[in-house]
This record gives sequence, structure tokens and C-alpha cells, in this order.
Amino acid sequence: MAKNKITVLALLILFVLSFFQAPATPAAEDPAAFYKGKTVMLTVGSSPGGGYDTWARLVAPALGKLIGATVVVKNMPEAGGVVALDDIYHTRNARGLKIHLARDILPPLLEATDFPGTSARWEVQKLQWLARLSTDPATFAGSPKKFKSFEDVRKAKQFLCGVDAAMSVSGTRTAIALEALGLENGKIVAGYPGGSERRLAVIQGELNGTSGSYDSLEKYFASGDLVPLWVMSKEKIKENPKVPTVFELGIKPEARKWLDWQLNVEETGRTLVAPPDTPQDRVKYLRDALGKILNDPRFLKEVAIRKYSVQYLPGDQIQGVFKKVMNLSKKEKGDLIYILKTKYMK
Repeated sequence: MAKNKITVLALLILFVLSFFQAPATPAAEDPAAFYKGKTVMLTVGSSPGGGYDTWARLVAPALGKLIGATVVVKNMPEAGGVVALDDIYHTRNARGLKIHLARDILPPLLEATDFPGTSARWEVQKLQWLARLSTDPATFAGSPKKFKSFEDVRKAKQFLCGVDAAMSVSGTRTAIALEALGLENGKIVAGYPGGSERRLAVIQGELNGTSGSYDSLEKYFASGDLVPLWVMSKEKIKENPKVPTVFELGIKPEARKWLDWQLNVEETGRTLVAPPDTPQDRVKYLRDALGKILNDPRFLKEVAIRKYSVQYLPGDQIQGVFKKVMNLSKKEKGDLIYILKTKYMK
């Protein structure tokens, strides 16, 4: 009898211990159920009113409606977008409730050059790439009061270009364009929050030129406030085939590799990305949702109204694009840093 009592007591103790020490692991929450009713933050590394901001505000309500969440856009224009990218990379435990509209060249640029001048450290391949929204060649623009064509730029005493920061989308493409074209009269002024401020500075005569997507600049060309000078592409812009490509203007042979590097980087375009620790089921869910949105005729029509266009690329294919630009030698890194941060800075 006593033996039976001891056995029962032992079993009872084991049951109690198992209850406290080995709680049941809850089943993973279905992504659709997880997002329903939640708030998702979409960060943008530029100021309101520019091309990236416009794209973010086009995607936010469409994504929110599809996944049953509220998508809020937050602008983080500091340091030409570096702060926003650093933020998304180092965000922890966002659980898929934070995404970022990456400024094409920034991730591979800062990794390939060992992040000079920044405290940010990340690996491009660890970011969770969701979808490319668009990619279009950068166009350089100037004031029609000073320039009618590229020849006027070459003859000018000074061609003062505004950029967000040296290590930014606008800064990199501008420095490489000046290098490729051998424009010794070209100088770069950094410190503008975004494209809207740079365009205004050119119109007001503070700057001679700036760059941006043709989509973002087209209305200024139509109004006569700005004039297109050249496009950073091997092909003409279908909307305005009269604008010469950079290759038609005479490229320095020794600078060709940097121009090719730049164009490869810009293939990534405007790309949505999530933090590295985002659960894979939620990454897939967001990728699938964005794929539906970016192929939806109603969304494409809304984009076209703003004279934009979608060039969708799935997130799992974006990694392959980045591999083209990440392999630079120590000497090449030094040469690139000098071009970007020193040679043309005013």
C-alpha cells in the first residue's frame, strides 16, 4: 500500500515538473492572420515629394488593403538614405512589421567600398529582398537659362551639380558621370535632403544641374523649368529619344568600367526590403502580395496616371543582380572612393 502511494506521488511530481518545465510550443501563426489588423511601417530614405516617396505612397495603401493591415510611410532622408538603410538592417524583432524602400545603389555601394564615412555595416545578401518596383535610367537635367545641350555643359566654366550625399544614389551617379565624360569643370555640392530640393535649387539658379529618374523629371521638362542633358543608359529614353545617352557623348576609356559598374547597380532600382531576421513565411507572404499588386491592372493604371511605370522583379531574383557588383579589389575600392568622395566634391 505504501509502495503504491509512493508511486502515485512520484508520478504526480513528474507531471507537475513537466507542466512547468516543458510548456507546449504554439503553432506558427499563419502570415495572413498575423498581418490582419496590424500596422506596418514603410520607411523611405528621402524627403516627401520625390520619386521614392511617391512610390512608397502608391504601394502603401495597396499593400495594406491586400494583407489587411495599415501601412504607414515614414521619411528618413538623413545622410542621403544611409540612415534609413542602416535602420532597416539593424532593426530587430520587427517580425515583418517594418519594411524599407531601398535606394538602389546604396546597399552594394556601401558594402563594396567598406562603408567609408559611415558607421553602418551590413551584408547585402542578409537583407530580405521583397520586390523591385521600378527601374529607369537616371537623367541629368539643367536650367534652360544656362544650357540647351550637353555641349553647353562642356563649354561652361563650371557645372555645379547637387546631390544628397557623396555616398548616395545621386552622389554616386553624378561623380561617375563626371568621371566617365571627363568633365573637369564638374563640381558636386552635397547636403540636399532629396530630389525635390535639388530640382528647386537648379530652377532658382543655386545649382547648374541635378539628376533623377526621367519619371520624376518629366513634368519639369514639360513645363520648361528644366532641360534634359543626357541619360545614364545604353539605350534612348522612349519618352524622349532626342536626349543623348552618356555613351554618345564620348566616354574616357579608363572610366568605362565604373560606368558599367554604376549601370549594373542601378538595375536593382527601387526595391522593397525587410530586416534580416524577418521570418521566412512572412517574407514569402509579402513577396507574393507585392507580386500580385505589381501585376494588378488597377494598380498599373494608378501608376500610369502619375506617368510612372512598373518594372517588377521578384525578390528572390534580386540577390543575383547584386552579385555582379560586389567583387572589387582593394585598389579598385580605393579608386572608387577617391572618385566618389574627393575628386569632384566642392
